[in-house]
Amino acid sequence: MTKGLFIGLLLAVAGCHPGPAEPTEAQRAAQMRRRVLALHDSTMLHMDALTRERQRLEKLLTQLDTTDARHRARLRRLHGALVAADTTMTHWMRTYQEPDTALLSPHQYVDFWTTEEAELRALARQMGRALDSAATVGP
Repeated sequence: MTKGLFIGLLLAVAGCHPGPAEPTEAQRAAQMRRRVLALHDSTMLHMDALTRERQRLEKLLTQLDTTDARHRARLRRLHGALVAADTTMTHWMRTYQEPDTALLSPHQYVDFWTTEEAELRALARQMGRALDSAATVGP
């Protein structure tokens, strides 16, 4: 009987023990901030490739036989996609301003980083598509 009581008591105490604590809003915001800044840094690594591809397509456009209108139009579209990705990244960097944490609740700070992360992920996809498409054009 005492063994059963001991096991029951042990189970009751174990049931009262809280599991791992959920991160606070402030901790979540700090994690998101680090994640967004890392995403920015990894996206920035592609800016040189974007510039090189843009310049390569510009050179191809100047050397291209003007009678091949379809190929010229395709190069212009691909070049435009590279320029648009570059412009989007430049705009994000110029308008980015980390908010004053003293003026925001932790929840608002999390919301800010959620929005920034979504914008950067969209920008990274745009840049990736532009680079992948430009890579399909031979030298």
